Amino acid sequence: MAIRLLALDLDGTLLNSRSEISPANLRALEETSRRGVRIAIVTGRRRFSAQPFVAQIPCPVTMVSSNGALVGSATGEILHRHFLPQETALEALEIARAYRPFTVAIFDKPSRGQVTMEEGASSDGPYGWYLSHAPSALARATHDWRPAAGC
Repeated sequence: MAIRLLALDLDGTLLNSRSEISPANLRALEETSRRGVRIAIVTGRRRFSAQPFVAQIPCPVTMVSSNGALVGSATGEILHRHFLPQETALEALEIARAYRPFTVAIFDKPSRGQVTMEEGASSDGPYGWYLSHAPSALARATHDWRPAAGC
């Protein structure tokens, strides 16, 4: 049976230790596509975080991002989206408060607010990178998530 699809993650798979796609990997993807195999990048990253890497791939690519919530083309066209209903998401955020020192929500936005953290988030914690490296994407939420969720 011939291989028809090659699905790859970005972090720890396609990207090297410098968070780059090597020229050898780009050539291999192009050759794989030339042989009739479809290429898919499947990542837990947000669409806007994955897009710059997918844009480097010199052949048609399908991108599955946000842990499977979004499926799109390399050009950014959304082919399928499956987000939590707003009320379900708000309920989950409220329940999570009892189990974590702070909560993080990720929205499908290209700018400020795509990563929203409660005020208690620390730059020393697991999301400290966003606090210091992605301030344009980061917004802070109070305990009322409705404004951040667009309610």
